Amino acid sequence: MAGETKVILDGLIFPECPRWHNGRLWFSDMLDRRVIAVDANGNAETIAQVPGQPGGLGWLPDGRLLVVSMTDQRLLRLDAGGLKEAADLSKMAIGNCNDMVVDRQGTAYVGDWGFVGSLPRGQMPNAHLIMVMPDGRARIVANDVLFPNGAVTNGLKIISSRRGV
Repeated sequence: MAGETKVILDGLIFPECPRWHNGRLWFSDMLDRRVIAVDANGNAETIAQVPGQPGGLGWLPDGRLLVVSMTDQRLLRLDAGGLKEAADLSKMAIGNCNDMVVDRQGTAYVGDWGFVGSLPRGQMPNAHLIMVMPDGRARIVANDVLFPNGAVTNGLKIISSRRGV
């Protein structure tokens, strides 16, 4: 029946950062430390195990998967031999890294939380948006973002929530 909800996968702990790619829904089950891809029939595959908790997902132009490793503040790339570090963001990120979007050229934009530990009571601290070039060079491109999460691209520019916008 049209409009009826159908569960295709259960037993997840904390699924986040969904992306549709090559006919499957890809997402990070953060607290189970897995990147999973599932098709419309519920056929699920664990793509990678990420000890530092997986966050945002995206793809390079050559089809390789990028995964944010949240707690160790790294961007990982899935190569034939497994996950490899694409960029170390620990000198730029404040708190955990989080969601990510990757443009058509393979440039990744990774957000951080903007705080360490619990959220400071009554305030929302500034977070960063870190740009990572395909060769691994990284730099902060925005430092006045409020908890960047759910970023998307329309192919031309990155869309994210910023103060005053």
